[in-house]
Amino acid sequence: MNLGMARLARLSIAVICAFALYKLSGVISQHIQGNACPMLGPVPACYLVFLGYAAMLLAVAFNPLRTLWLFFAGWGPVFFLALSGTVLELFSKPTCPRTDSDTPMCFLSLGVASFLIVIFFTARLMLANSHNLAHQKIPD
Repeated sequence: MNLGMARLARLSIAVICAFALYKLSGVISQHIQGNACPMLGPVPACYLVFLGYAAMLLAVAFNPLRTLWLFFAGWGPVFFLALSGTVLELFSKPTCPRTDSDTPMCFLSLGVASFLIVIFFTARLMLANSHNLAHQKIPD
């Protein structure tokens, strides 16, 4: 049961990350045509967010018990860029790209990143538990 739920959680993360990558590709194409993304030095922030979601997708495509570093290498920048963008949006000036309904995308990305970390650790815990149960010796 835990193994099936862990696979469902991994699939959910993969679908969410793939959808985020799809949406970000539109933002990146807008940025190429103009100034859709804030710049972090010479690099547009949406490029870093794109790479972050791609790293998370790769981490769940492979063994998530061994790719924790890859998940965090993607999740960390996504979360902290979304958090800093949200703080800037709320307290000073608009900095994040907007959806068609004028919602700052950093709000959405912060919610998605928060949700993904919960799902990821839940799936890891389920996988670890099912792995431990499979290798337990049954007493005679």
